[in-house]
Amino acid sequence: MTVLSISLTLILAITILNFLRLIRGKYNPTNQILNISDIKAIGIFAIICGIFGQSIGLFSALQAMEAAGDIAPVLVYGGLKVSFITTLYGTFIFLLAWLITIVLNNWSRKKSA
Repeated sequence: MTVLSISLTLILAITILNFLRLIRGKYNPTNQILNISDIKAIGIFAIICGIFGQSIGLFSALQAMEAAGDIAPVLVYGGLKVSFITTLYGTFIFLLAWLITIVLNNWSRKKSA
């Protein structure tokens, strides 16, 4: 979850940076560090980290269930519900990054036209 929170913070920081560049008219995607396309890349990284986090959580939970033996189905369902938190958080970050990328790209095209 920490990696996902750092990804979200980076996305917001890059968004603000590019927003200020667009307002000032200094946005040039060819020779700048941290341009709009980086927002999408970090969003993809976030969703992959979310899925990977869920996989690690499920693997650990299944190992614990195997060691414990007989487990009530309610506990299994509760564990599955908790394991989806990282995937949902990563998906939220990805969708936010995608939306920000669409908005900033359209705005930069209007500014350059």
